[in-house]
Amino acid sequence: MRKWRVGTISMGILLVATGILLLLGEIKGISGAMLILRWWPVILIVLGVEILGFIFLSKEDQPKIKFDGLSIFLTILIVLVSSGIYATHTFLTSDLSNRFFNEVGFYQYESVFDKSFEVNSAEVKRLDINNSHGDVNVSKYDGDSIKIEAVILVKSNDEVHAAGIAENVVEVIEGETTVISTKNESLLLTDNEQVSVDYYIKVPKELTYDIKNKFGETVLENLEGDIKLESSFGQIKVKDTTGDVQIENSHSEIQVRNITGRVEINNEHGNIFYSNKDISSQDIILISKFGSITAELANDQQGSFQAITKFGEISLDGLGASLSTETEPNKQQWVETIGTAAPRIKLEAEHGNIDLIRK
Repeated sequence: MRKWRVGTISMGILLVATGILLLLGEIKGISGAMLILRWWPVILIVLGVEILGFIFLSKEDQPKIKFDGLSIFLTILIVLVSSGIYATHTFLTSDLSNRFFNEVGFYQYESVFDKSFEVNSAEVKRLDINNSHGDVNVSKYDGDSIKIEAVILVKSNDEVHAAGIAENVVEVIEGETTVISTKNESLLLTDNEQVSVDYYIKVPKELTYDIKNKFGETVLENLEGDIKLESSFGQIKVKDTTGDVQIENSHSEIQVRNITGRVEINNEHGNIFYSNKDISSQDIILISKFGSITAELANDQQGSFQAITKFGEISLDGLGASLSTETEPNKQQWVETIGTAAPRIKLEAEHGNIDLIRK
């Protein structure tokens, strides 16, 4: 004779009811977990009825109730899982979830917007660029106007709000000094979203440049005119330009190649690489703190050379020279005039090596 264990019938009824509720939820577009939670007290009623039925139908004078532990455990598990699903769904659809995800730096959406501008270059003499959290790429092309493309990335939990930010974050002011800037920099570090702007700029003629960029790469190629650049936390690449180049940078690497004008670079916490395939007639000043310097010069480069390093070493290649006696502990220096006294070539590193090469 089969033994009746209390909980088996309740489990069967629960499974049937759960399936029906989930099916109705799919048909009606209602959360099945919410329906289960709404009707879960019925489980207690069914279990109680089953216990009473067992006692009533038992032929024993003092019936001993035997529970089906597995069925009761599964019943409780279904209720708990449904509770977790419902609580998670409620949280994700509430404003509280947005605030929570913002705090931990998680964003549901990544929206990309492209904005283009075109400036008549006839009266423009200077170009100022101010950016934070994004790349800046400026190059020369054959054309008549200054072309600006801004690629805006907005990470947020509200796509509509992201579109509003992208519409207003870039500002272009035309004039003899044309200014390209990322507005409302306070938006770039808020808890509600993260914004970055990458600029791709093409210029048709010689200009003077004043560029400021943070947390992004800066690339300047084939430009004519003097360049002043301030940057931090982003690699710098300057190549094939005519005019003086002045760079102030920190926490990133600098690469400079084939500059015909005077070069002055100050870098902290990053290496400097300088290369010129032609003989330079202008001064070359490279200063680095907590970074090394590599300078590759033309084989016939002349000038007044000075290389000084503290807490580092100097390597000379192709110069036919040797280092002077160290004047202080942890310091090396080399001073030499090769050919003409001009230009002045000064390399100074603190906590970094110097490699000076003529090839």
